[in-house]
Amino acid sequence: MEVAVAEVGSGMGSYELMDHNLIGTIRVLEHCKRTQAGFVLMSTSRVYAVTGLSNLKVEVKDGAFRLRLRLSKRELTGISEKGISESFSTEPPLSLYGASKRCAEVLAMEYGDAFGFPVWINRCGVLDNFLREGSRGNVEPLRKLGIQVTEGDIRNEADLAKMPKADWVLDCAAEPSVLAGVGTGMGSYELMDHNLIGTIRVLEHCKKTGAGLILLSTSRVYSVQKLSALNVEAGKIRIADCGLGIEGNAKAESGKRNAEKSEIVGLTSKGISEEFSTEPPLSLYGASKRCAELLAMEYGDAFGFPVWINRCGVLAGKGQFGKADQGIFSFWIRSWKENRPLRYIGFGGKGAQVRDCLHPKDLLPVLKKQMGGSVNVKVNVKEDHKAESGRRPSFAPNLASSEGASEGFGVDPRICNFGGGIQNSCSLAQLSEWCEKKFGARKVESDPKPRPYDLPWVVMDSSRAKKLWDWEVKTSLEQIFSEIAGD
Repeated sequence: MEVAVAEVGSGMGSYELMDHNLIGTIRVLEHCKRTQAGFVLMSTSRVYAVTGLSNLKVEVKDGAFRLRLRLSKRELTGISEKGISESFSTEPPLSLYGASKRCAEVLAMEYGDAFGFPVWINRCGVLDNFLREGSRGNVEPLRKLGIQVTEGDIRNEADLAKMPKADWVLDCAAEPSVLAGVGTGMGSYELMDHNLIGTIRVLEHCKKTGAGLILLSTSRVYSVQKLSALNVEAGKIRIADCGLGIEGNAKAESGKRNAEKSEIVGLTSKGISEEFSTEPPLSLYGASKRCAELLAMEYGDAFGFPVWINRCGVLAGKGQFGKADQGIFSFWIRSWKENRPLRYIGFGGKGAQVRDCLHPKDLLPVLKKQMGGSVNVKVNVKEDHKAESGRRPSFAPNLASSEGASEGFGVDPRICNFGGGIQNSCSLAQLSEWCEKKFGARKVESDPKPRPYDLPWVVMDSSRAKKLWDWEVKTSLEQIFSEIAGD
């Protein structure tokens, strides 16, 4: 479907558009996966940012708009005297049509990488299905807190329709394994059905009811290729780029850095910021969540409801089931305590890889602020796409005139990292040291063979969250680990 206004006009509906342009493409990619056929996607120039294109300086010359461009003073990446190149921004808003095609591009590249078939992209002109074992154990504690728990599935429109009216929807639903779709468990289409098509259903629900949406996303939307290319020292996990001097599990050493900013966009002395590359490969899981982000912002813009995207680090605390796909910290501590087999996988088999850790309760203050609209920036109110029945207008923070606007806010300000950061990060080997002191010594097997999508170092820089929401981590690693251990 090649009409950019189909989703907001009087013709084709938004879900029908997604069915044609995105879900249909996923089915074709599944076909290519089975048959190993190559795939050529005819995409569109409408994947480029509407805001960036609208802000270009033009003049009328010979009866037509001409771009006024001084190459020596060019500020926009991807614009030249020849036009718009592939490096021009693809950040929303794009139009729902453009977003559907951009997501199709991301998934096409990811499927090709994951399943080994060639891909070319030509840009031409609390609802719970209790899928996870043990999840029913959370029902009674939630009900005791006065929370209504309904059994249902976000992929089922009828289940969403029976939910009571809400001002906000907090979308935490996902198949969280980075190996989902490529391993022996969940298939690739089932992964997309859970993580992307389910989110489209939720967005359709918000469109109909006017509810705001908070999407809990992930650090795995950042580029595997770029993260894997970071210079690290085995055992220390020190980022060497531009002399940043970042320790994977300690604060950056002040006075010993040769530069405050890395040449790698989005890599800072505090970790990975929102401006770090989100270009594939990401993993099929990461791609499904990145596409969910894009569509959430696009739906919010098109249909006038507020959207926030919270990219979380590894969430950890009691109430998890000790499964590897729920987060390595809970899995490792419970496995050690229960004497289940453990292995250091990849990176020499020494457990040097580092992640940051965040307790879910540290998110609660920002969720309250997001639902209350108390962001520390000016807000643009959009009146052009109100709901049919008194829907609130959408809004997006305007950082152009806000303090700190020039400091890393190139990515849509509705997106924020919320991670434990340098101070709440550790390696598997260091986690084992903690477990040994707590439970006693035991053997951990070593398997140096790498797995797909494994990364040596992922630590989130949450500076934007501090600026916009006055947010900071409250719960220490020691407190989180002790809680998981049952202290």
